This record gives sequence, structure tokens and C-alpha cells, in this order.
Amino acid sequence: MFDLGEDEERFYNFLTPLTNQFESLGNVLMDTKCFPNEEVKKAIIGLARDLRGLALPLNARIQYTMLFEWLDLLEYPKLASAYYNLLNCLSQDHVTYLTALEPRAFVYILESLNKGLAALDSAIYISCCTILDSIVSYIFKQLQLKTSTFPNKKLRSLSQENTQFLKVVELNSELLQNMMSSLLNNVLAEDCRNQWSMSRPLLVLILLYEDFYRSLKESIIRGQPIDKQPMMAQWFEDLMLGIERNVSSKNKEK
Repeated sequence: MFDLGEDEERFYNFLTPLTNQFESLGNVLMDTKCFPNEEVKKAIIGLARDLRGLALPLNARIQYTMLFEWLDLLEYPKLASAYYNLLNCLSQDHVTYLTALEPRAFVYILESLNKGLAALDSAIYISCCTILDSIVSYIFKQLQLKTSTFPNKKLRSLSQENTQFLKVVELNSELLQNMMSSLLNNVLAEDCRNQWSMSRPLLVLILLYEDFYRSLKESIIRGQPIDKQPMMAQWFEDLMLGIERNVSSKNKEK
């Protein structure tokens, strides 16, 4: 078996044939006259099998990281659109399937959402907000099962899978916090679009990471001119006005 090691240059050289396949397939997919086409479908299936065959022997985190960095979906708009649409469907009806994935696969999904929030494509951006909202709402609800505000209420025990999932979330909290920062900065932008889509996952992230939110809020306020700081502080007060500590649709609509 070929030892890929942890040498990035060697790793990417090994992937050159697959890189060429992706580039060729990406060009074909951009041509609406060729899609859908049986030959194209076979090429996609073949490429997916090649990727699976490549990923299975990997046993080191750095190798997975290099693979996912190489697999930049945003370079291929049609593939990216299909990928985020699939995630959107899964997150709405089968979020437990996503959360039960092998940890490295789930982390890749989070990383791809982080990239999607920087996309210029509005449809991809909205999809990422919707997917993120479903995932972080699920996280919040699972964490609620571990705590109770009622002293005599018996807590439900988490399954082993959910306990492991929450551990993965904890280890990758910085990634979720980065997405909170990105969403908040976009909401603050004067030419902000899709504010409704952004506000829903943003609220849940704020509830999940209240300390980080307070620190981020203070940093943003301090970054304003002195005469604008009171107005910015009031904006943050208004942002959370009437908000309760839950992730109900009613609460997200406030």
C-alpha cells in the first residue's frame, strides 16, 4: 500500500490524477447541454468510488485534513450546489444521520459550512444558514437533556452516540464560534441581505456560546468610534430583547 505520510507536497502529487478528473468533470458540469448525461453520471459515480477508496485507508487526522482541503467544493459550482442541497435535505429530516457520522466526516461538514458562509452564491449561503440552524438547534436540545432548572426533575440519559457527538462538538467549538462571528459581522453590514436566514442560526449559537458572544460584542463595540459606541451597545441590547433561552421557532422569529 502506498504510504501517503504527512508530507503535503507528496500527498497532493499523489492526488494529481484525481485533481485532473475533478477539473475535467467540473468543466462538463458547467455546460448545461451535457448535464444530465449518462456518461457524466457514470463519471461522477466513478470519481466518488475513487474518493471512497482513497479515504478508507487514511488513519491520521492530518491526512484527512489534507484530503478535505484538496476537495474544495466551491471550485465546482454545480457540485457545490448539489452537495449543499443534499445536506439541507438531510439536516431538515434526518439531522440525527448527520450527527451520527464518523467524527472526521461531521467535522468536514462543519468546515464546509464555514466555507459556504463565505460564498458569493446567495443560494449556497442561505442553504448553509439553514443547515447550520438545524445542526446547532439539535446540539442545543441535546445539551438541555444534560441540565435542568427543576431540582426534582429526573434528567434523561444521553445515548452513547449522542455523548460522543457532543464531545466532538466540544472539541470543535472554535469552528462554531467562528461561524457565529461571521454571521454577526454579516448582520452588522449595512448592505446585509438574507438577514432572516442568518438570524436563526446566529441566535442558537449565541445561546450555546454566551461567554464568547459577550467577548465578541465587547470587541465590536470597542472597535467603533467613541461617539458611535453607545449606539452600537444599544443595537446589541435590542438584538436580544425579549429572547428566551430556547430554540423554538417563535423565539427565533423575535
